[in-house]
Formats: sequence, structure tokens, C-alpha cells
Amino acid sequence: MKSKPIRFIVISGTGWSIDLVTMTILVYLGLEPVIANLCSATLAVTFVYWVSRLAVFDKKVEQKAFAGYIAYCAYSVVVIAAFSVLIQYLSYFLHGMFGNVISLTASAFIAKVIVTPFNLYINFVASKYIVGKT
Repeated sequence: MKSKPIRFIVISGTGWSIDLVTMTILVYLGLEPVIANLCSATLAVTFVYWVSRLAVFDKKVEQKAFAGYIAYCAYSVVVIAAFSVLIQYLSYFLHGMFGNVISLTASAFIAKVIVTPFNLYINFVASKYIVGKT
């Protein structure tokens, strides 16, 4: 894979899979979608940052990489919180509309799928900027 955006999409897709499965399991276990997404997205962000740093942006893992990671985490806290709230509201909206057909867990899963393309695009732009600086 020569294209950086394609490599980022593949790595982010793996991170997203980790995120989606973890979030779905946590909602199934009783956590609210907003909390479940905060936990699962934090795990995925860590994975995507370190792997994309090496495989997409051709940057070494060195001491200044940790400064980039802190910057990326700070950025991610804001984005994850915003998307978590969006997923929370969208989950309950979908569950309210289709609750007789789908569970809250399924609603959270669908909400996550709906918001992911927007989140992926924002993360690529931010990663490119943050990793390029560190």
C-alpha cells in the first residue's frame, strides 16, 4: 500500500473494529453508550496513533513521539467526548424509534457506524498535522 490515506484507513479500520467490538460489549454489559464509547475509543486511539505513526507517517518511536501522543490524546479527548455524546443521543433516538425491533446495544452499534466516517476523516487530518509536528 503506497497511499498514506489508504494505509491510514486500513489501520483506522482495525482500530475501529477494536473500538466497535469493545463498545458493543460494554453496552451489552450495562454501561451507557457514552461511557462505553469513551472507553473503547480511548483504546482505539492509542492503537491508531502508534501504528499509524510507524506505518503511515514513517516516523520513529522516539522521545518526542510521546509529546505527539500527548497532543493526540488531548485532541482525542475533545473529539471522543463530542462523538460519544452524539452516539449517546443517536442511540437513544434510534432505540426510541425502533425499540420494539432493536435493543439499545444494537442502537448503539448502528449509531457508531453512522458517525464513524466523519470521525475517521477528522482523525486523519489531525493525525497528519500532529504526527508531522513531532
